[in-house]
Amino acid sequence: MDFAKFTAETFKDLGEKLFVCGHVLGTDRRDGVSPFGHGDDAVVAVSMLLRIGSEIVSGCADLVGSGRYYAGAALVRQLVDDPARRASNVSRSRRSGQRAMLGWQIAESWRADFGLTTQWLNVRDSQYAFRGLQRSTTRAEPHDNDFLAATVAVRGKLGELDLTSASAYVTHELRSIYDATARASALGLAIHLGFEERRLLRLATQEIRLSDPASRRPWVAG
Repeated sequence: MDFAKFTAETFKDLGEKLFVCGHVLGTDRRDGVSPFGHGDDAVVAVSMLLRIGSEIVSGCADLVGSGRYYAGAALVRQLVDDPARRASNVSRSRRSGQRAMLGWQIAESWRADFGLTTQWLNVRDSQYAFRGLQRSTTRAEPHDNDFLAATVAVRGKLGELDLTSASAYVTHELRSIYDATARASALGLAIHLGFEERRLLRLATQEIRLSDPASRRPWVAG
C-alpha cells in the first residue's frame, strides 16, 4: 500500500511539473498549432496521462485499503491469485490485432477500397475473485475471443450514373471453459469437470446502389 501511495504521489507531482513546462515552453502556441494555447501539446498530453495514472493508482490503493478488494481489482483488471492451484496473476490476458486498408484506382472513374480488421483476445483465466484478490478453483477457466472483418467497396461511373458496390464479411469466434467440478459428484464422477462454451458467428452483407446526383431530381436505387 505504501508503494502504491508513493507511486501515485510521484505521478501526480511529475504530471503537474510537466504541465507547467508544456504550457510555458515550446513553439506550438507561437506557430498557432495548439488549439488550447500550450507551448508543447505533446508534453501536456504526457502530463495528463501521468495525472490520470496517479488517480487510478491512488483510487485502487484506497479501495483495497478499505477492504473493497473487488472494486480495487477492477481498476487493475483483477490480478487474481488462485491458492488452490498455487497460481498467481491467473487472469492475465493478451490482446493483439491489425487493421489494414488498400485503395486501387482501377481506371479514371473506377476505384476499389479493401479493408481488413482482426483482433485476438486470449485470457488465461477468469477475472473474478471471492475474497480479496483470491479465489480457489480446481481448474483454469480460459477465454478465447477472435474477430475478423473484411470489406470491399467498388465505386465507378456508368455513363452519367454513379455505381457503388459494398461488400462485408464478419466472423466472430468465442470459446470459454468454466470450472464445473462442483457438479461432478452429482454426476457420479470423481474428476475435475469443466463446462465448455463455443460460439461461432458469421455475417455477410452485400449492397449495390445506382444513383444520379447530378440530375434535377437526384435519386438513388439499390
